[in-house]
Amino acid sequence: MELPSSELGTKDYWDTRYENELSNFESHGDIGEIWFEDTMDQLIECVLDSDQITAQSSIIDIGCGNGAFLLHLAAEGFKNLYGIDYSQKAVELAQAVAAQKDLNVTYKQVDILNPDDESLGVREYDLCHDKGTYDAVSMCPDDPCGKRTIYIQAVHRITHKDGLFIITSCNWTLEELTAQFSDYDVVVLSENHNELQEMLNAVTEYGRDFNVSFSKEKSQVLVVNGKD
Repeated sequence: MELPSSELGTKDYWDTRYENELSNFESHGDIGEIWFEDTMDQLIECVLDSDQITAQSSIIDIGCGNGAFLLHLAAEGFKNLYGIDYSQKAVELAQAVAAQKDLNVTYKQVDILNPDDESLGVREYDLCHDKGTYDAVSMCPDDPCGKRTIYIQAVHRITHKDGLFIITSCNWTLEELTAQFSDYDVVVLSENHNELQEMLNAVTEYGRDFNVSFSKEKSQVLVVNGKD
């Protein structure tokens, strides 16, 4: 099954969108739309309370957009924060917002679907976060299935073996997400978003083969553990 193709799956769309949002920020100080904001707030609360993720953990936001997720964490004292986006205008917007707020976050233009892009480096992260990027990849008019495969391989490569990958989607169901990320063994499934905190804290106890997912306001959030 494939999602219908959409302009949301094209780089031109996001370049234009973030160029407009950057101009609006420079003129009015508005950072623009925050995608899945309610779900993001819930995830941030859980990250702050997590036993596994600390202020020293390395965290990357894949498809960072205006950088809202990392800016919230930076304001809470997190130090090792990295945001990537294939749109240079998104990166410029995120950098401008961080500078205005005097927060230290590293943002780079990186296309995670380009295996030859060395900007991502060989670093592995304790937490990899995706809020809508996988959806955009899935709506690309050009070979979305192949691009999803490249994406999953790239995320697997940059997630520390004891790390976590958290993905939020509004286009795929929990069952579809679980199947697409089937390289990660499923040990625990939860549809109660209030239990995410306990599930994150249980990762260390249960070991690396761990998967948590929950549904909230039509958004599907999948949490998977790192490499085998």
